[in-house]
Amino acid sequence: MKKKMHLLVFGIIYLLCYFFIIYFSGNNNLINKYKQFYYLFNFILPAFVVFPLKNVDMKWQKIIDLLILLSIIMLFFPFKKTNIEILIITLILFAAIAFYKFIFSVFLKKIEISEYELKQKEEAFNIIEEQKIAVYKKENEEKEAEIKEITSLYTAVKDLSNTIRIEDTMDTIFEILKKLFKYNLKISPDDIFYILIVKKEYDFIIAKTKGFEEAIIKENEKIIIQSILKNISPGKGIVYKTLVKQEDNQDFFGFLKSFLYIPLYAEKKLFGVLFISASKENIFNEKQLKYFKILSNQFAISLEKAYLYEEVEQMSITDSLTGLYVHRYFQDKLENEIKRASRYNKDLSLVIADIDFFKNINDTYGHITGDYILKTIAVIIKNYTSPVDTVARYGGEEFVIILPDTPKDKAHILAIKIRKEIENYKFKFQNFDIKVTISMGVASYPQDALTRRALIEKADKALYKAKQEGRNRVVKS
Repeated sequence: MKKKMHLLVFGIIYLLCYFFIIYFSGNNNLINKYKQFYYLFNFILPAFVVFPLKNVDMKWQKIIDLLILLSIIMLFFPFKKTNIEILIITLILFAAIAFYKFIFSVFLKKIEISEYELKQKEEAFNIIEEQKIAVYKKENEEKEAEIKEITSLYTAVKDLSNTIRIEDTMDTIFEILKKLFKYNLKISPDDIFYILIVKKEYDFIIAKTKGFEEAIIKENEKIIIQSILKNISPGKGIVYKTLVKQEDNQDFFGFLKSFLYIPLYAEKKLFGVLFISASKENIFNEKQLKYFKILSNQFAISLEKAYLYEEVEQMSITDSLTGLYVHRYFQDKLENEIKRASRYNKDLSLVIADIDFFKNINDTYGHITGDYILKTIAVIIKNYTSPVDTVARYGGEEFVIILPDTPKDKAHILAIKIRKEIENYKFKFQNFDIKVTISMGVASYPQDALTRRALIEKADKALYKAKQEGRNRVVKS
């Protein structure tokens, strides 16, 4: 219907122009009067070649172009309504317009083909885009779920930032593991067993366990530590054994099937190893192992921080020359020990020692020799005391010993042993044999004093008495 309507409109317009020319051609007066319009309409006829005919195929286009050409020629031959000049110009215009129409139609066809191809490609692209969007959406949902889980892990470990002591850090690590297995990994705590070993000076110790019998752990501590450490090597990272055969297992791990070794490295230093085991085979998947990798970094950093704090704290309370506690620490420790002795109704003894004629030694042999003697005496005193005792450098050439749960007589005997050891020790420095003796004063709580200050005064007076009586002796208060 649209096609017929377009052809009808085209025909009416063309015929109007055509008959207008025929009508003018029969009247010379009109031609002379409206000469411009006459020529214009003659030259418009070829332009109908490019008249926009929608929904008309190429076959009809060619028929219409041929009819236009015939109608133009008929104006000259049968109808004799135009002259040869106008005819030639009109035909040239027709040929030019028809040529450009042909060229344009070729390009237009190519454009239509290109548009079709583009449309096809666009549709294919849209399908691919929709598929990609669906995949991205799924991946995004998975990532969001993973981020939520990781965020919950970081939320769980945020308590680690508030801990600065090693004991608190280890307790927090175990609390985090408990939450991790219960809420994130959905694994029953009854199926999981773990051991945390940490570095203590130059060796490793079992610091904390979960699920193992304490007596078995204590009895086999060294073997267990060796068994764990042999699975750790620098740069190796987490080691996961999904199935441990019975013959490869230790007796105390006999009921366990899966082993996970998590080294706690910070700045390439091994601060500890978290050993996690389970009674089921292959209990952890790849995703869960990633969680342990994230946590291992946090645990290692927290342990490093705790060790650093302990080191700084130790430096602040330790004399750099002798390695003994400093005066301030001694005062605080003595105060606390007196309170403890009072609470449990125990004895407490205090020994103050002073090197005899130390100034003369410094003046004769030099301060380096004096430092050597101070360090040597500090070692001798430490060798004669137990880990529960506190040895400190009181000042200059003076030393103090706090002896918890020790009555005066027992403290006096210990002081005599130390004095004799120092007297008999062969101090030799830079080819010089140096004779060194020490004087000591002993006082006890509650026998001699009830307060820290009073106890120090009593022990100091006993020391002063030892000096007055000739030095190189021990005097009780």
